[in-house]
Amino acid sequence: MAFAVLKVSYQGEVRRSLIESEISYDVVLKSIAEVFPDLKDYSAKYVDEEGDACTLCRASFPDFLAVSKANKAGNASQNQKLLLKLELRDEAPKASKPSEKSLEEQIKENVLRGLGAFTEPAFQEQIKEQVLQGLEASPLKSFFKGMCKG
Repeated sequence: MAFAVLKVSYQGEVRRSLIESEISYDVVLKSIAEVFPDLKDYSAKYVDEEGDACTLCRASFPDFLAVSKANKAGNASQNQKLLLKLELRDEAPKASKPSEKSLEEQIKENVLRGLGAFTEPAFQEQIKEQVLQGLEASPLKSFFKGMCKG
């Protein structure tokens, strides 16, 4: 059975948890939830051997353990428990979803983008005419006529 002390800091506050079972990613997450029960959206960081703050995730967990064990081996006292140190940071708010464009706006954007790809003015005029002819029966006809003026 492994024994470790999980030392978790969040906004300057440090809390400790004793892990008296096999150390796993899920056990560490459970311990974090026990010491900071109200904290939901966070990222956990640990410092690697190069001093970089690495994000703890299932894939990086073996590295987190290896770094922690290396730190223990570097200390003179062999009787001390394994010390696992994490810093919690608020998860960056997710970017809000851009407002959905209407079908009309999407069509206009795509047509303008397509027309902008052609540099020869005579060719642009020919394309505009073809677009307008194709839209004769469309409810967007007036919209595109206004857009294609010029």
